[in-house]
Amino acid sequence: MTQKPVKKKKRRRRKLRKGVVVFLAVLAVAAGLLFYIPRQLTVSKLKSLGYTSEQVRMIRKMELQDVIIKNRYYSENLAEAVENGTVNTDYLPLYTAVNRTLDEDDFLLYNRLMDHEYEEDQVQNLFASLSFREMIPLLLYDYQWDETPYIEDCKNNRDTNTGGTFILTKNYGTPYRVTEEIGMPSSVSALINSHMYLPEDYVPEKLTDIDTQYAITGQQLRDDAAEAFEKLCAAAQENGTPCYAVNTYRSWEFQNNAYKSFSDSLGEEGADKKCIRPGHSEHQAGLAVNIAATYEGDKAFEETELYKWLVTNAAEYGWILRYPLPLSGITTIADEPDHLRYLGKDLAKAVKASNLTYDEYYLLYLDSWHDENMKPSAEILKAVDYKRQNKKAGDEESEKPQETETPEETAEPVQSGETTETEAAPETEEPASEEVTSEEETSEEEASEAETEGSETEEN
Repeated sequence: MTQKPVKKKKRRRRKLRKGVVVFLAVLAVAAGLLFYIPRQLTVSKLKSLGYTSEQVRMIRKMELQDVIIKNRYYSENLAEAVENGTVNTDYLPLYTAVNRTLDEDDFLLYNRLMDHEYEEDQVQNLFASLSFREMIPLLLYDYQWDETPYIEDCKNNRDTNTGGTFILTKNYGTPYRVTEEIGMPSSVSALINSHMYLPEDYVPEKLTDIDTQYAITGQQLRDDAAEAFEKLCAAAQENGTPCYAVNTYRSWEFQNNAYKSFSDSLGEEGADKKCIRPGHSEHQAGLAVNIAATYEGDKAFEETELYKWLVTNAAEYGWILRYPLPLSGITTIADEPDHLRYLGKDLAKAVKASNLTYDEYYLLYLDSWHDENMKPSAEILKAVDYKRQNKKAGDEESEKPQETETPEETAEPVQSGETTETEAAPETEEPASEEVTSEEETSEEEASEAETEGSETEEN
């Protein structure tokens, strides 16, 4: 008997309802729109600020669109930095304040001003209105609650402040208003001025007599400075512009007696115009020297051939002209073109190349930070050679314990403008009776009286 084949039942196919299909399609489109529309809105907003398609692409790649749109950040400078990938995202407000290319020195100055308690809007106003050079003195001056008068003063004196000069109509710094003791007084890079002072008991180690071929009798400097000074003098002599030291190391006690003598007769304000206060003199560190030009007649020191040679060559021997006359508006000392400061070759060359006073250079590149949160990134510090300068300055620092006994004092002359303008050779020159004034030379009678009291001193 033959069996009949069993027929398989057909399975019914499930069909999606038309409404479901439409819903899924709408959902997909909505999802696309939710992604596309905000993106296009972002692109549109960025383009409305002035950015090109390529710049918008880079902004989105760096995920800067939200902060830029929120704050409406735009400048040609910022747009260019974004496009070429050089923008530093920590300084977006700064890019919008200036219409020039920014570099790491700008970023460092920005942080320094903020560390000196300037507000963000003040710093942006300064960058928008002034050049890099015009802003740096604010690190040395008093804090300006209103920066506008300073900005206007800089603008009004731009015609005068060309070729390396910087002098303003008003004064913005108050000497001795805020003072701080120097933490490492033996450092060759220590900043010593009317705000930073050496301890009363500080005496530099290894004070060394300078060969009388290059100094009047009894002049001393720290050993490294003395060696460098003699090399400088030998080179100057070979150049046909010989010189010699007339004023070198001075103790705190000597400076104190000098200042007291002036303050007793003139009061504190008058004394400050004649004499620097004890502890604030670079001479106490054994790193400063006032020099005289030999055989150059009665010329003002800054008009001598020696001075011209020093401007070009002093840094090669580790020295700088500490108070350059064109920058007296910053140093506040206008009568010390003959004052040299030893820094060591590397640091001296760096300061010379910067065209800044040492006060400015130190406060911009070498100073510590009041608020560590204001310290810029390691990349910025490295880019401005900050670490290299600290290292090279530190290589020449002496961290040995300080001597507790003061070496025997030598007769320490106090220099005036005319005492450096002499034709006498150092071997035959007698220690001069010298007085220091920041305005004009005092009369011979006053100088003689001050010498009798043993209280004369130079401005620095």
